[in-house]
Amino acid sequence: MKKLFFFTFIIFFQMYLNAQPTNRIDTLLRKFELYKLNNYQEIVHINTDRASYIAGENLWFSVFLTEYSTNQLSDLSKIVYVELLDYNNKPILQTKIKLNNGLGDGVFSLPTNLISNTYTLRAYSFWMRNFSSDLHFKKEITILNTFKSSAKVLKSDTNAISVNFFPESGNLIHNISSNLVCQIKKKGKPFSTNGFILSQKNDTLLRFKTNKFGFSKVLFIPNKNFNYKVLVMNERESINSNLPQILTDGYVLKVEDDLDNSLSLSIKSSQKDENLILFYHVRNQKYVAKNIPISNFEGTLKISKSDLIQGIVHFVLFSQNLDVLVERFYYNEKPKLSSIKLYLSKNNFKKREKITFKIENLSKNISNISMSVFAYDSLNINNKFNFDDLNRFNYDFKSQSNNLNLTKNEIDLFMICKNNNTLKWKELLNTSFKPKNFIPEIYDHVVMAQVFDSITGSLASNVECFLSFPSKYPQVFIAKSNENGTVFFETKNIDGFQDAIFQTYSPTGRRYLIKPISPFFDFSTETKKHLSNDVEYLSENQLTQRHINMQLNAVFYNSNIKNELINYDTTLFFGSPDEYHNLDNYERFKTFDEVLSEFVPGMGAKKRKGKYNFQILDRKNKGYLLEKPLVMLDGVPVFDEDSLMNFSPLKVKSISLTTNKYYTGKSTWGGIANFQTYKGDLAGFPISSKWLVSDFDGIQPKTIFKSVNESDVESKKPDFRNLLYWNSSIKLDKNQSFSNEFYTSDKPAIYKIELKGLDVEGNFLKEELFFEVK
Repeated sequence: MKKLFFFTFIIFFQMYLNAQPTNRIDTLLRKFELYKLNNYQEIVHINTDRASYIAGENLWFSVFLTEYSTNQLSDLSKIVYVELLDYNNKPILQTKIKLNNGLGDGVFSLPTNLISNTYTLRAYSFWMRNFSSDLHFKKEITILNTFKSSAKVLKSDTNAISVNFFPESGNLIHNISSNLVCQIKKKGKPFSTNGFILSQKNDTLLRFKTNKFGFSKVLFIPNKNFNYKVLVMNERESINSNLPQILTDGYVLKVEDDLDNSLSLSIKSSQKDENLILFYHVRNQKYVAKNIPISNFEGTLKISKSDLIQGIVHFVLFSQNLDVLVERFYYNEKPKLSSIKLYLSKNNFKKREKITFKIENLSKNISNISMSVFAYDSLNINNKFNFDDLNRFNYDFKSQSNNLNLTKNEIDLFMICKNNNTLKWKELLNTSFKPKNFIPEIYDHVVMAQVFDSITGSLASNVECFLSFPSKYPQVFIAKSNENGTVFFETKNIDGFQDAIFQTYSPTGRRYLIKPISPFFDFSTETKKHLSNDVEYLSENQLTQRHINMQLNAVFYNSNIKNELINYDTTLFFGSPDEYHNLDNYERFKTFDEVLSEFVPGMGAKKRKGKYNFQILDRKNKGYLLEKPLVMLDGVPVFDEDSLMNFSPLKVKSISLTTNKYYTGKSTWGGIANFQTYKGDLAGFPISSKWLVSDFDGIQPKTIFKSVNESDVESKKPDFRNLLYWNSSIKLDKNQSFSNEFYTSDKPAIYKIELKGLDVEGNFLKEELFFEVK
């Protein structure tokens, strides 16, 4: 009900915002506010148990779904889609994770045939598909295959060096000084080297050297009448490149830190005098618009950092006609101590020793965190971070930059290189409300399909469609195709692999075709990665040991996966039946003619024009319901009564009837009759040519990490676990503590305990601790 009110409020608030504003700033602010309301955005973040794996191991993960502006947990979407992609953006593994108040968890069992390489873990909600895929979560995962003769990866198909330039304001403007950032990559990875900007006479004008992340920044005054050259040194060879095009007219926006905890913004223009508008915001909130007068080609502004919240500040320079002139990003960091603390009794332990830990929440806010304990070998220690996989709108940016020990200057270089906006300003400035292509999954998984006319092949609207999953507790989902021929089935509690049956129904007998649509995003059109060839390798001895350990763990500890039993609601979708007939309580007949006439008084079967027609008794009005009943076998609608009457009643355990009219959208059914087989598997009922039977991968069943217990420790089973403990969700109330225990294995090593999560205010939490097993 709250969600319905929210979307209704958007429409009425739009009417208010469309009122004539008093000036351009008011216009911009109102339109931005309307854009926010029309474009509620979510962000997914995933914590994994580790960053590097051996093929055959399990990749455990926890899911946090947050509202983009506040980072607080979002309760809008109930499903998140998680994929593991290879370097061609081809999905290797896909799953759907059910969320509860923005939290969820899952596991991938990594196939043993994966090549050693760097893979991408990506995640998003159905609702997020309405927006740029840049907002999807992505994280690089290293996987080594120890089943091969070596863990070396396939060789990259290119050794080329790529040189890219990023002017601070997006463009180089004639005779206006600008910060110019160069990013150099070799084989798709950051490359540290020397470079030169040369004049047309090959004179050296500027020298630069890229850092370990492949970045360098120089102050450059371009002249459109010069033909500049760029020379990059690669060991014993040199590579020539070109600068971006130099424009005659335009604007340059510089953002610099001041010593008094403020930002200085300077705007230089090719126009001598004019009035501009500077707009800035952080995650679509804390937004401000100000007039910036340009006098003698220049304008300035000073902003206190204390007026900005933590995150990426998006500066946008507009003309008075609200044309976008310049965009610039700046990362505003406000350090905050973590409010969680982790305690161990000591730092050194023996093999197979119990470790008791304690986590304290020192905050006044409720916190949700995940915890992982794993061997900190060279594969994890040397795991590299790739700037290209950093989602700049991710609340985890602070922790990522802290892990790399980035300087303020290095962060700013990255901000300039990522100076491409995901906000669609033309759409933002157009205040008309546009419906989205993908609806939010506010209750459960939404299955999408398209309906076609079987004769013309065109998309068909207003067609009654059915999605059913035959079982002992049948579920049928009914919906009509919209004007685009698309149908949305709002399912409930469909998990694991099942058979799904799609059908259409037309009272006139017209045939339609229905085709399910994958809910997963197609990443094949996005930029493909090069095959990595700089994955950090383990030594031969370490590889052999990891290979043996992985197999022993799979054999003796069942891969640490334990299915959690969930008590789903087994009530039939149409509620309690008015009549229930267990046929085993009667003499078993060989035809349904006899069964219905003798034991099921509430329903009759009569032949008309040589075909059977069912009718359900309307006891209240002492007659039969006039409308056609919805007849099902194990929950699968059967519109051809003859096929059911020719089916063996000995395979049917019970018949349930609803003797009142049943309404589905604009359709009215004369009651419901469900024939239930013993196993709920249709018992060999002939498949109709009008059915589309599809293998359906539902929500990932709830699984939990199976910890080693005391009996395992006392046994003689070999124990070389690399992952000692995983808990996807630890909820700590205000000032609350959490204690638990785990056991070390037979593997001597340095181990790392990693805590990651959020508090209710959207603050990122992280704590880590190391211990040794000898």
